[in-house]
Amino acid sequence: LPKKMRTVTSLTPVQAMVATGIGLAAIMGLPFIALFLLMSVIGAPLGIALLLSWVILMILSAGVTAIYLGRTLFTRRDLHPLAATMLGGLVLVALLVIPFVNVIVLLAAVSFGMGAMLYAIRGEHEAAPKHGPKVKLAKV
Repeated sequence: LPKKMRTVTSLTPVQAMVATGIGLAAIMGLPFIALFLLMSVIGAPLGIALLLSWVILMILSAGVTAIYLGRTLFTRRDLHPLAATMLGGLVLVALLVIPFVNVIVLLAAVSFGMGAMLYAIRGEHEAAPKHGPKVKLAKV
């Protein structure tokens, strides 16, 4: 799990902006797709699974954003990753206390976190071999 979180939160600034856009699209699009699937008997199980995965991604997204903030803001070598995560979470909570700013920060944090997780899943899926390992046969 630590290796997966490291890959999720080690995005370049351009990848982070792309991940935020993917997350924003997923926040708005996935519930509509799930509701559309729930209208049919065949698609109902898939719609329920999609809604549950959307809720789980929404819950985990703030934590991913806190880890990313901690890793980018506090890049000192002697700082433990858990301490950097806690400091990133503290920065996130401090921004969420400010009125009117909290709405923008919450939307950005959830969008980035969901997008980073979906971006990492997509990247791992594309990196996986499609037809298994290639085996060289000996010539006879």
